[in-house]
Amino acid sequence: MLQRFVARLVALTMSGSAGGAPPDARLRAFVQAQAETLVEHPHAPRLLVREMIDYDAAHAVEQIQHLSVTGFRRLCELIEEGQRAGLFRADVDPRFAAISTIAQVAYFLVARPAVRILLGQSAEGPSPDVVRAFGRHAADFAVAALAAPAVRPRTRPPASRTRARRA
Repeated sequence: MLQRFVARLVALTMSGSAGGAPPDARLRAFVQAQAETLVEHPHAPRLLVREMIDYDAAHAVEQIQHLSVTGFRRLCELIEEGQRAGLFRADVDPRFAAISTIAQVAYFLVARPAVRILLGQSAEGPSPDVVRAFGRHAADFAVAALAAPAVRPRTRPPASRTRARRA
């Protein structure tokens, strides 16, 4: 099951983040593709976490390595591209930012029982529409966290200060 899930996740996130759009738009597409994959496989994140807790990921090494060289690498490259373009903060480690970005949507489903209670959802947990809405939120949240600070234009001091300095 993990192999099928990872294959689908990689296919959707890679295709969603491809193309000539700006890095922030491609990052949003990546996260929304992740959310869509988790709508299709809502129990996969908990299964993967259980594998990591119970077996120290021994049975998932191949899938994690595959994610590392595909989706994770793509997300790091998107963040680096945004940094070079001045869209994203240069003081952020792209690897840490990628983990933070991925973790938002995954945790939303890992914590499904708590999220169900917090959001007042049914016993089945967040509906597919709620997961998609959270995916949009997580994408916006990640882009906002990565956004480079706006450069303020330098203003000239008032004329009275300028004259006082000359005197």
